[in-house]
Amino acid sequence: MTTAAPAPERLADHTVRRRPMQHIPLTYEQARPGIAFHEAGHAVLSMAYGMTIVTSEVIAWEPEPGCWVVTGNTAHQAHGTPPWHYAAQCAAGEIAHVQYLLAYGLWTPERAAA
Repeated sequence: MTTAAPAPERLADHTVRRRPMQHIPLTYEQARPGIAFHEAGHAVLSMAYGMTIVTSEVIAWEPEPGCWVVTGNTAHQAHGTPPWHYAAQCAAGEIAHVQYLLAYGLWTPERAAA
């Protein structure tokens, strides 16, 4: 984990807008694997559908002592991918994250809403 926020382009979504951030009450040790499962969900289904994964990473930083931010990014090449396959790989990240929360006893309705 670094102390400085990543460059703005690393925090941008596929439309080059800053990705939304939500406060989810988890410890750093609980949140980081969840993001890893999320990004792996995107990457695995993307590869299953023939997309090329450029990079997949967990991004974490501590903007001030005791406060941390964790997010992730999976970049891929999806040229010629059918729309339903692309939509499925987008959803795969959320599904993998929810499965992680359920498997480790961390799922709550409040976290699901966030």
